[in-house]
Amino acid sequence: MNWIRTLYAKLAWGLVLILLFVGLFYSISITLLSQRAQDTATQQLNRNLARNLVDDQHIVHDGQLDIPAMKQTFMRYMSINPSIEIYYLDSSGKIISYSAEAGKV
Repeated sequence: MNWIRTLYAKLAWGLVLILLFVGLFYSISITLLSQRAQDTATQQLNRNLARNLVDDQHIVHDGQLDIPAMKQTFMRYMSINPSIEIYYLDSSGKIISYSAEAGKV
């Protein structure tokens, strides 16, 4: 048991701890960066969705929101791509309506 107290053993344990720390840091960093890259790609793919939704579905008439048309549009878009969430905002950015699950927003 004297080998545990040797300089070699202490250096080996130090190296193991350093490698574990670096591995943990690398794993967390890669996970976070991958999630950010995926979120960015999703935003880029769907960036014209809002404009097309308003233009194609005619859910706004003379500045007024057509609630039944909006709900039907939300359901149709969610059935096509369940990963998207649609938010209808006023000019100040306040959420008026949304397609996400209740309590999520």
